[in-house]
Amino acid sequence: MTYQPIRPYGTSGGGTAPLLTIDGQFFRNHGERWFGIESSEFSLPKRYLAGEDIRPILDDRCGLGFNMFRLWMLNQGVIAGAGYPEGIHPDQYPDFYDRIRALAELLGTYGVVAEFTAFTSCIPLMPRRDDQVRHWERTQDCLRGLGNVKLELVNEFNWGQGQNSPHADLY
Repeated sequence: MTYQPIRPYGTSGGGTAPLLTIDGQFFRNHGERWFGIESSEFSLPKRYLAGEDIRPILDDRCGLGFNMFRLWMLNQGVIAGAGYPEGIHPDQYPDFYDRIRALAELLGTYGVVAEFTAFTSCIPLMPRRDDQVRHWERTQDCLRGLGNVKLELVNEFNWGQGQNSPHADLY
């Protein structure tokens, strides 16, 4: 079978990336009211960084009507369950933040909004406050200016003993 990508927002591999703006309690995309249909794709950044061809996943999810993906940037357990026992951590790749931006740009060509969650399993994986601050700042910097990105500081802030949450002065 020949692989044929689906490009719902354009042709020849390029589309119109979402350009979200806030209008009161709503989002707009290029001026039109926008509704997110979100899929949790927690392991997608790791798959991308590891060199996996993620286009079949993008084609599948977009073909089903999803237009927003929730993505994790620091995790062990869930990512290990996706076949990467080392999890995902910025220290694993010297160009981590450049490649995260490239992933967001790729998702934009599919018409997808990327919702990046900076911290999950924060305390076990990144216990030092300075490392947390640096990760949060670099995440913001690498994604700044992209209209198809939403940032989430932490997943399940008060889960368990607070091990997901970064240092209190980050929020």
